Amino acid sequence: MNVLYLTSRSDFPCAVGGSATRIVSVAKGLMEEGATVHVLSAKPSLAPGADDAGLPAAGTQEGISFEFTCGRRAAARTRIGAAYLYLKGLWGAARAVRRIARSASVDAILLGGVEAPEFVVLAKLLARSVGAPLIGAQSEFPFVYRRNTFAMRVQQWLCEHLNFNYKLLDGMIVISNHLYDYFSTRLRRGAALLRVPILVDVSAFPQGIAKPSGGQRLVTFCGNLEHKGEVECLLQAFAAAAGDCPDWGLQVIGASNSPKRMEDLRALARELRLEGRVYFRGVVARNDIPSRLMEGDVMALPRASGVFSQAGFPTKLGEYLATGKPVVVTGTGDIPRYLEDGVSAYLVPPDDVGAFAERLRFVMTHPLEAEAVGRRGREVAVGEFDYRIHGRRIFDFIRKLNRH
Repeated sequence: MNVLYLTSRSDFPCAVGGSATRIVSVAKGLMEEGATVHVLSAKPSLAPGADDAGLPAAGTQEGISFEFTCGRRAAARTRIGAAYLYLKGLWGAARAVRRIARSASVDAILLGGVEAPEFVVLAKLLARSVGAPLIGAQSEFPFVYRRNTFAMRVQQWLCEHLNFNYKLLDGMIVISNHLYDYFSTRLRRGAALLRVPILVDVSAFPQGIAKPSGGQRLVTFCGNLEHKGEVECLLQAFAAAAGDCPDWGLQVIGASNSPKRMEDLRALARELRLEGRVYFRGVVARNDIPSRLMEGDVMALPRASGVFSQAGFPTKLGEYLATGKPVVVTGTGDIPRYLEDGVSAYLVPPDDVGAFAERLRFVMTHPLEAEAVGRRGREVAVGEFDYRIHGRRIFDFIRKLNRH
C-alpha cells in the first residue's frame, strides 16, 4: 500500500507539536502493516527568518519520506512572499503526487487540514487523477484558530453552511467523539468515518529506570505555550500546591513564537515567588522528548474549557501515560472515556485552579498511591493508544475505501 499524507503545513520532521506527532504515529502505524508513506507539506514549517541551512526540503526521517513542496522550510517574511510560497507549494504538491504515482500506484491521499477550499479542491483533483480515495485527517475543531479576516470568513461559510470542502472527501479519520458527531452530518452520503484516538509509541518510554536519589522532584508539562490560560493555570496551581513541598520543582517544555508571551510567563512565575523552582526548557528535539518526560515525577496537563478542548484530544497525554508516572489532567472531551479519576489518572474540572492545585498536592504527598495510578495509566496507553493497534485499523479503513 502506498499512502500520501498531504498537508498545507506540517511540523514534521523537525518539531515536536501535536500535528507532527500525529503524522508520525499514523505513518508508522501504516508502515507496520507494510505500507509506504510520503508526507508532502505545501507550506514551510519554520518561522520567518529562521535559519534552515543544512535542513533539506526533502528526505527521509524515521523511515518516512517527506518533502516541503514549496522548496524550503523557513516561511517568508512578507505576505506577498508567503502567498508566493503557498502557490509554489500547491504546484509542487501536484508535481510530487504525479511523480510518485508514476513509480507506484497510490492507494490513498490523507489530507491533513480540510478548511482551505483551494487546498481541498486540489487534493480532490489529484486523488481522482491517480485513482485514490481522498481521506481527511482531522485532530481539532475546524477554524478553532480562525483569524477574523474576510477570506477566513468565506472559508468558514463554505465549510459550515455549504459543507463544500467536506463533501469532496471519500472518508474521514477524526481524533475524538465530538469530531465524529460533527462530521457525520456533513460528509457526503456514502463517505466513511473512523475515530482514532491519540497515538503513542509506548516502547519509547522504557520502565524500571530509577532516578538518582536525593534530587529535586519535578512536575512536568510539555506542550504548546501559545494556549493562553493553560500554563498560567499550571503556574498558579503549582504555587498553591508546592508551598509545603520545597523539594519539588516545575519544568515547562515547549515555547512560544512570541517573546512577549514567554516574558509574561516568566513574570508570572516571579510574581508567584517561584524563582529557582520553575524551569522553562524551551523546545526539545523529538528524539529527546521521552527522556525529558521520564525525568519528571508527575505529569501535568491543564486544559481550558471550550470547543478546542471538547473536540481535541491532546496527543501529549498519550506520552504522559506511557511514562508510567501519575498524570493530573483536566477532564475535558474524550479524556474521561478512557481515564478514571483516582484509578488511571487524576481528573480535574476545567477552569478550576484550586482543584488542580489540590490534586497536585495530593500526588506530591501520597507517592505510593500516585505511583499505582501511574502504572494503571500506562496500562491504558498500552491497551488503547499504542500506534500499532490503530495502524491496522487505518490500514483496513483505507483498503475498504479502495474497494468502492
